[in-house]
Amino acid sequence: MGKTTTELTDTQFKRAKIRDKEYNRSDGKGLQLRIKPTGSKTWLFNYVEPHSRKRTNVKLGEYPDLSLAAARRKRNDYRALLAEGTDSRAHEADQSRLKAEAGANTLKAVADKWFAIKSHEITKGYAEDVYNSLASLVKRMCFESSSLLNGLQQNLWTIR
Repeated sequence: MGKTTTELTDTQFKRAKIRDKEYNRSDGKGLQLRIKPTGSKTWLFNYVEPHSRKRTNVKLGEYPDLSLAAARRKRNDYRALLAEGTDSRAHEADQSRLKAEAGANTLKAVADKWFAIKSHEITKGYAEDVYNSLASLVKRMCFESSSLLNGLQQNLWTIR
C-alpha cells in the first residue's frame, strides 16, 4: 500500500527552504512542488502513464504564479483524464494541434494560401482586385450581421 500524504498549506510551500540539491514537497495524489537550489519552485504532477506504465512528471506551472488551489484543480483534471485511460501529455498535444488547425482554417488563412498559389498565375492588379473584393464582402457581412461583430471585424480581416 502507498504512503499516505497529508495535504500541505500554502504557508508551508511559501516557507520551503532552499537546499544544496533540488527536492520535492508532496501535496498528495501526485501533486508536488519541486524546489531548486536557485530558489525557483515548480508544480509537477507525477503519474503513471496508462499505456507504458512508466512513472512520469508533467509541469503544471511556476509557484507562486500558479496558486496551490489552481495547481490542485489542474491535478484533479489530469487525474480525471487518467481515470478515462487518456495520457495527459497526449491530451495536451492533441489540444495544441486542434488549436493550431483551427487557426489555420480561418477565412484569412485560406485566402492567403490561395493568393500565394495563384499569385504566379494572375496579374498583380487582378489579385489586388479579388483580395479587395473579398475584404469588402467580409466587412459588409460583419457590419450587417450584428453589432457584436463590428469590433471583431478588424481581427478577422486586415487589408494589406
